[in-house]
Amino acid sequence: MATTLKRSADKKSIQLSIGQQSIDEVTILKQLTWHYVIDRSLLATQQFGQQIVIRRLFEILHEDTAPGKGFKLFLQAFREQLELCSGEDERTRIVIDYISSLTEHQAIDSYHQLIGTSFGQSITRAIP
Repeated sequence: MATTLKRSADKKSIQLSIGQQSIDEVTILKQLTWHYVIDRSLLATQQFGQQIVIRRLFEILHEDTAPGKGFKLFLQAFREQLELCSGEDERTRIVIDYISSLTEHQAIDSYHQLIGTSFGQSITRAIP
């Protein structure tokens, strides 16, 4: 069976039917991607570095949410959310949301600014 789209009689919904051959082709392409791209040592090295960046960003930013720290490392919108938090779990969730809102480039730049290896524009704006 080929891949088809079928509109319902009332035209309010669409049904997608995917043929077995298409499913098999996608499965093979996924396996090839894992073998030739994702599991390559060069990419593994890059991913290892990215994990360190994200982990350290989390540690540094989470530490800034401790009582009395003032949330100085966060943009105003996130500071306001942090001020309304009633507990550790909420603060942790906001830190995670903050980091996940960053692009890869912003995360790396922020990390370098926070550890002091790049000064960027930190004087004129909050991170990122």
